[in-house]
Amino acid sequence: MEELDGRVERLTGTTTVPPSLDPSTGVDSRDAIIDPSTNVSASLYLPRSNSFAGKLPILLYFHGGGFCIESAASPKYHRHLNSLSSLTPLLAVSLNYRLAPEHRLPAAYHDAWAAIQWVLSQADPWVAQFGDLNRLFVAGDSAGGNIAHQLVMRAGAVEYYEKLKTSGWKGVAEFVETPAAVHVFHLSYPESEIAVKKIRVLADFFGRE
Repeated sequence: MEELDGRVERLTGTTTVPPSLDPSTGVDSRDAIIDPSTNVSASLYLPRSNSFAGKLPILLYFHGGGFCIESAASPKYHRHLNSLSSLTPLLAVSLNYRLAPEHRLPAAYHDAWAAIQWVLSQADPWVAQFGDLNRLFVAGDSAGGNIAHQLVMRAGAVEYYEKLKTSGWKGVAEFVETPAAVHVFHLSYPESEIAVKKIRVLADFFGRE
């Protein structure tokens, strides 16, 4: 809620949890600054060392919240990324992009672009040591899904189309749908049967060679 004097009061989506070693999954997490000029940061999630061999796929994740609430440190996103990182296993980078109304769009899109450049630069020791840049994924839910879409389109809409057209690719495209489910059910009800199934599908997809 934006007051007439310019103050912003968020009535929900402000609870955060600190990065830590998750006892239930063994996933470790910590924060890193992406862009010092904007103070944009990310939460990184690394599975336990005995759960993988070699480099890990990297997931750049964007949280939801209508572009104006929630954060990478929100309890439900912290839990979600711990789960995905453990099940796949993968190295997750969950972006704390700037929120509206203080920072209106396209600020979040610019932050996403800065984040993927940061990942590709391997400036972070976890990314440099454990991340496989040949298996880099972007994903998000709700507003975060929109950010992910905008990012990949900016990264190469024309090039993507041209290369796919001439690649001769004969793979299989999979479409996964959960009928009669509420919005972001996997975050609100993570222990439900349909949520567990969805997380397993995502983990299997991100973990493919």
